[in-house]
Amino acid sequence: LPLNGRDYIQLATLTTGVVRTSSGTNGNSGGSSTGGLNSFVANGTRGTLNNFLLDGIDNNSNDNGGVVLRTNVDAIQEFKLQTNSYSAEFGRSGGAVVNAIIKSGSNRYHGDVFEFFRNSALDARDYFEDPTQKKASFKQNQFGGTLGGPIVKDKLFWFGDYQGSRIRNPLTFVSSVPTLQERVGNFSAPGEPVIYDPATHAPFPGNIIPPGSIDPTSQAYANLYPVPTSSDQGNNFTISPTERDRIDQGDIRLDYNASVRDQFFIRYSKSGRTDIRPAPLPGLANGGNSSTGVGKENTDGASVGFTHTFTPKSINELRVGFNYVHIRRGVPETGNQLPSAELRIPGVPDDPRVNGLTLFAPSGFRRLGDPSFAPTILASQERQITDVLTLVRGAHTLKVGGEIRWSQFNISQESAPRGRFSFNGQFTQNPVDGSGGSSIADMLLGLPISAN
Repeated sequence: LPLNGRDYIQLATLTTGVVRTSSGTNGNSGGSSTGGLNSFVANGTRGTLNNFLLDGIDNNSNDNGGVVLRTNVDAIQEFKLQTNSYSAEFGRSGGAVVNAIIKSGSNRYHGDVFEFFRNSALDARDYFEDPTQKKASFKQNQFGGTLGGPIVKDKLFWFGDYQGSRIRNPLTFVSSVPTLQERVGNFSAPGEPVIYDPATHAPFPGNIIPPGSIDPTSQAYANLYPVPTSSDQGNNFTISPTERDRIDQGDIRLDYNASVRDQFFIRYSKSGRTDIRPAPLPGLANGGNSSTGVGKENTDGASVGFTHTFTPKSINELRVGFNYVHIRRGVPETGNQLPSAELRIPGVPDDPRVNGLTLFAPSGFRRLGDPSFAPTILASQERQITDVLTLVRGAHTLKVGGEIRWSQFNISQESAPRGRFSFNGQFTQNPVDGSGGSSIADMLLGLPISAN
């Protein structure tokens, strides 16, 4: 829309149809809050071996090589992607080099606003959703804007940008949970395996474990299982909770032209993310993986640059900056709390950093308790000073310089911070031919096949 001879407003609407699938399984796979941001492959290396720079300063996480600062695309002035034959100043790793520059202000104000959205009206129904229920609600909004202009004409300029993301993503988890009868040791229903008493090697009378033989702690854990949502023997519990993901990110940059020979800039970036991923089982049962629960990611970064032109053929560039990311994921929505007395396992320490339920893992069923490798607490920081002198002599260009880095990576991630018990039905099998047996029966008897 032309407003006058110089200014325009551009409006656009894009509608797409997307088929989206999202399902839960009984697997143990975890997830990363920064995954998928750098997964293109160059020179046959892993995607984590690419090198990202922002305004000449390192923009890589020392955790997995991912991007630390996810800058608003509308805030990028230019970028350069190099996959080979790049200068020695772009070392670090053997993949590609992606060098991006944030916009600067000018003598006129420039800006834009945007929003992209998706919702369930544009999506197919999840394959695992209950077809008798209303289609799960999916909402995704990505919005923001940029603005820049002069502070002192021809001398001092500013530029800023903001981007927000809001995602409400329905997840569908299909799990196998014990029936109400199995939870109390009653395996007399048709189709149940024959269970044997480990003490006598004979079948339990009526295929029922006597209440006096059931371990009280195991019974308390078994009672955490939800009531099945179907009468099937397996995959008998379906739940469709909603994942909530929020990201807020922004950059601010100042440019100062001190003279024809000297230019300065400073840029600061900050972002925060909160991702709440619900568990496959309700309440304390949990049964999720290392990314289940609340994930928080906070990043900061800055770059200061000074360019001095000695002559049109001799230019020096100095860059000082840092990036920092702090991540805490796999924290229960109610926090890491010491469980009640009937759910505590002897020997598990009272540690506020990792408190929670011990993991019970009966084979063939959804696990119970707080997951392994959670919570994950990590911090990555890269501080950098770089100076490069560029000399143009006839047909030749020579770069001379140096770089100093301070790299930091701290992580706390324990495989079984609250302990883990695995059950496979071996102790309630027929000791002669290995038939029968139930992992739930072994769990109720307090007989794990392995413990960590």
